[in-house]
Amino acid sequence: MWWFRSKSKIVIVLLALTFVWAMAGAGSAAAKDQTDVTTFVYDTFGEQQSLDPVWLFDTSSSAVAQNMYDALVFYKGGTGDLVPIVASALPTISADNLTFTFSIRSGIKFHNGDTLTPADVQYSLLRLLVTDRDGGSGFIFNGALLGVSGTRDSSGKLNTDLIDIVCGYNGKQQVVTVDSNNVVIHLVTAFGPMLQTLATTETGIVSKKVVVDKGGWPGCTGDRTADVANFTKYNNPPNQANTELFDVDAGSGPYSLQNWDKANRITTLKAFADYWQGDASKNGSFSTVVYKTVEDDTARILELQNGATDFIDPGTNANLPKIYSTAGSRTLPTLPSLVSQVICFNFDIQLPGGSNVLAGSGKLDGNGIPHDFFQDLHIRKAFNFLFDQSLAIQRAYVGLAQATATPHVAGLNFYNADQVGVNASASIPNNGADLNKAADELKQAFGGTIAAPGPAWTSGFVFTASYNSGNKNRQIWLNLLQANLQALNDQGKYGRHGGLNMSVRNVPFAQLLNEIVDGTLPIHTCGWAPDYTDAADYLLQWMGSRAVGSAYSGTDNIDKLPAWSFPGATETLHKPYNNWDELLMLGQSSAAQDVRQDVYYTLQKLYVDNALEITVAQPTQPEVMAHWLNNFTYNVADNGSTIGPVFNPASERILSKVAEGDGKDNVCGSFPGVASVVGGATPAATSCTGAAISPIPGNQ
Repeated sequence: MWWFRSKSKIVIVLLALTFVWAMAGAGSAAAKDQTDVTTFVYDTFGEQQSLDPVWLFDTSSSAVAQNMYDALVFYKGGTGDLVPIVASALPTISADNLTFTFSIRSGIKFHNGDTLTPADVQYSLLRLLVTDRDGGSGFIFNGALLGVSGTRDSSGKLNTDLIDIVCGYNGKQQVVTVDSNNVVIHLVTAFGPMLQTLATTETGIVSKKVVVDKGGWPGCTGDRTADVANFTKYNNPPNQANTELFDVDAGSGPYSLQNWDKANRITTLKAFADYWQGDASKNGSFSTVVYKTVEDDTARILELQNGATDFIDPGTNANLPKIYSTAGSRTLPTLPSLVSQVICFNFDIQLPGGSNVLAGSGKLDGNGIPHDFFQDLHIRKAFNFLFDQSLAIQRAYVGLAQATATPHVAGLNFYNADQVGVNASASIPNNGADLNKAADELKQAFGGTIAAPGPAWTSGFVFTASYNSGNKNRQIWLNLLQANLQALNDQGKYGRHGGLNMSVRNVPFAQLLNEIVDGTLPIHTCGWAPDYTDAADYLLQWMGSRAVGSAYSGTDNIDKLPAWSFPGATETLHKPYNNWDELLMLGQSSAAQDVRQDVYYTLQKLYVDNALEITVAQPTQPEVMAHWLNNFTYNVADNGSTIGPVFNPASERILSKVAEGDGKDNVCGSFPGVASVVGGATPAATSCTGAAISPIPGNQ
């Protein structure tokens, strides 16, 4: 899942904000008690892209939608155990792991008052398969449910014969069927994490009537010709506003949509009185939930200090000392995460009309870059050598992150701890940068040699790198990369050459996601949180083609790289493959653990050998809240949001506030090593046992 968390303007603004912070007297006031325990306010820097389950595939969208839509199952507390939600019990699974039978809970009401039926469950899952938008969640489900990696081929042509599986034509078993009060999912291929995928926000159950009344997919009609036409019409919508539930509520979750104020970037939810687990406002939680987009870090921290918010995104970890000095704050800085942070290259930059403002002239003439700029291995190595991973971890994360060689993060199965990264494999110590090695690589790009440099060096280049507004961590990464590239323009040190320039810009998160899918970004920041906790969910995003639904490398056209389609064999068992998609599909489909390990170890090595991207870090997940917040629960596997559902008693989620004193966290049972920091003039950190922790993590 696209990961948005982790900002800012330019140095003069930061200095001004520092002055404002000092004048505000941060941390000087005593902690306040909460006077309004009925409203929960979350200050974030990334507004949702959509509220439609078939479109949303980013954590900012899921954070809101998780409270509007219930799925069949969800995670229990902070554990990996799943509990039934819309289902009345966990499924009966056939011996061959190909049939999942769910009994559907009776008495669930949609927010419009209609009763949720098994037909709505069937419709919701089929609509997800039919939509299968570029850059979306289709890759998670398509292999197991349709037997293909995507509904379209690499050229974008729709495989309309898949309607036979979606709707059950030509002797094919329909993939999701209704049998009385049961919904039966028929897998084409066994898939171990299948049940986990049904806990995602994308599988939230929607009202068929609401969607159809809004002009959405009508469902299977019994007429194959009509169903093929509808499949073609509703597959891969051009943008998020082209889906029926973009800003419309069709859910049955604990909260309904009251208002999405797009001008002020505030979304308000209200407790649903007829929620099957009870009205949240009358059962220990909130009557109103508010998501506010506040891009400025200092503004969010000041709202926390003034009691105007209950939960904030900290921005960069460099803000932690400010937060620690804020009276009334409570921070959990060392929660683990399975988030991977990366700087992505586009291997075939789209140049409408021959140019692109982000790629300049579209030529290697000193005024831009060509569409295939990052297809050159020397270019990719050069940019890796320019990036100081160790310094990025210190500046962006104040050390609260782990350096990883690839986006396949520690904690996942088949993680190769012995795999070194691109820079380490080039004997660059301490995950640092080496400008001399970077210069040599740029000289060798596009047919050059160190002695007779090619046009990337002699003519120079200019392009723009992009990150999502409000994400100061990602701004730091790109600024470090930009500064080291600029340093190569010291011709007294590195010799005569053309200008080497990279601009950095920020855009709203929704715009960034659209531009990733459009293929117009030369370089962009990217991150990944788990859809399910298995290796199959990770390297696919950075090594698979559009045909297998890869979120990043697919839209970044990795299949244009010669190395991608170069035949080879796995490192240990020598399993042959013709391209990386075949390797990825073997890793996903194989039940043999030795085969899967061999595949994922091979993929990690290929990633490094080909310097596919710039791997930044695997950070911890600091969570910052007001001291009165009660029963905060964290689950490393939850793809929707670090705050998770506000109210879902079946999954042990009842977030609340106390009117006096301090609330309690619900994290130590699952994460006994976590630290808790109480803010104020003299902040204090304690462990789950109550022992004092010194120094305070991240207090640099």
